[in-house]
Amino acid sequence: MNLKKSKKLENELGRILIILNEIKNEEKSKLLTKFYLAYVNEQITWERFCEFADVIENIFVSDLEELFVKIATK
Repeated sequence: MNLKKSKKLENELGRILIILNEIKNEEKSKLLTKFYLAYVNEQITWERFCEFADVIENIFVSDLEELFVKIATK
């Protein structure tokens, strides 16, 4: 692994650790994990992952639950 790629990985993991440290809700942590796996599996970009992480960090749990209900009933 080259130095540039290693530094990028270090920065990404640092951001993830900061986000996880700030998230106090298990459901939010699980959702963040799903988005991170999507990033690792190259289904989304790092930028998109960061956008989702920001949303997860700032959304109310009750709003998340309502969103899941609406998605499940479609």
